[in-house]
Amino acid sequence: MASGYEGQYIIVAPDYQLVTVFTSCIKDDAARLLIYFKDYLLTYVVNQQIMKLKSEKC
Repeated sequence: MASGYEGQYIIVAPDYQLVTVFTSCIKDDAARLLIYFKDYLLTYVVNQQIMKLKSEKC
């Protein structure tokens, strides 16, 4: 992970073949983007991988 000024982030999750870039101008709570990544984006990717594995077993 790399972070920059006022909510600029690059998050690399090689286990999920995922690179995420956030560009923002959040002055009050830049951590919101990390929470969004964990609660929404990463959860979505994990669920998609689970569904793919289940469909391959059929």
